[in-house]
This record gives sequence, structure tokens and C-alpha cells, in this order.
Amino acid sequence: MVQRAVVAVAALALVVASAACGGSSKKTESTTTTNAASQAAYADGVCGALATWKSTLSSVGQKFQNYSQLSKAKLQEAATTVTDANQKLADDVDALGPPPKVAGPKAKTAVDNLKKELQSSANEIKSATENLSTAQDTLQAVSTSSAALLKMSADISATITTLKSLNATQAWRDAFANSSKCQSLSKS
Repeated sequence: MVQRAVVAVAALALVVASAACGGSSKKTESTTTTNAASQAAYADGVCGALATWKSTLSSVGQKFQNYSQLSKAKLQEAATTVTDANQKLADDVDALGPPPKVAGPKAKTAVDNLKKELQSSANEIKSATENLSTAQDTLQAVSTSSAALLKMSADISATITTLKSLNATQAWRDAFANSSKCQSLSKS
């Protein structure tokens, strides 16, 4: 609440300063357009990174569908793929920089929490696929890994929902609503 008040006061100060300096409305329009563009770029970047991650994990999930062809090596390979996909996701999101300020600290918190949840689930998969020696171990690893993959997918959906619903600017909400990458992520 305090942050919203600070943002509102800062915005009001900018408007007053622009009016006092005789600034044209073109500058304000340009800033608004730039802010909308940066919000759209952020939405596309986050959703694009998540879509890439989800696509990689879909291929991992398909490996778990045919139990008869699973082996210790294939399970460990799947765990490595998940770890690599999580690292790429983290790198891609970090490369975007912090979310635009209009989204507030909740956007950064949502993205940071998602990265932690995904890492936790990846660790579960890695742990489940280590030290496999029996068929029962393999079945348990498949069960644990499948549950972790489902949780990861749910965590992504929840994060996108959170980002879309933040009490930010209309441009922020439009950025997620109009992003083809976010739309395709929501459908898959």
C-alpha cells in the first residue's frame, strides 16, 4: 500500500514537473509507449522462457510414459535434462533483468519463488534417480519424477496467473494478455 502511494506520488510529481517545464505531451506519450513496450518485452521474455522450459520438460515426461523402456541411465539422463532446463530458465529470466517497476515487488517475488520451486522439484527428481538398483527403485523414481514434473507445470501456471493479475498498470495486464507467447503457454 505504501509502495503504491509512493508510485502515485512519483507519477504525480512527474506530471507536475512536465507541466511546469512546458513539456509537450509527446514526451509523456513517448514515455508511456516505451513503458508499455518494456512491459510487453518482459511478458514475452518470461513467457518465452517458460514455454521453452515447458517444451523441454514435456519431452522428459514422455520418457516416463513407457515404463518398460526405462532404465537407470535414462532416468538419470532425464534428471540431467531437467536440471539443465531449470538452469536455462533461470539464466533466461535473469537476462531479462528485474520486472518493470510498475509491476511492483510482487512480480519479482513471484518469479523468484518460481525459480526456487522449480529447483526444489528438480532436486527431487535428481535424488529419486540416484542409486537405483532394483525395479522397485525405478518405479519409485518414475513416480516421484512424474509428480515433480506435474508440480513444476502447476507452479508455472500459478506464476503466470499471479503475474497477469498483479494490480499494476493496464499496460502490464495487456502485455500478458496480448503476448502470443503467454497465450500459447496458457493453452499448453
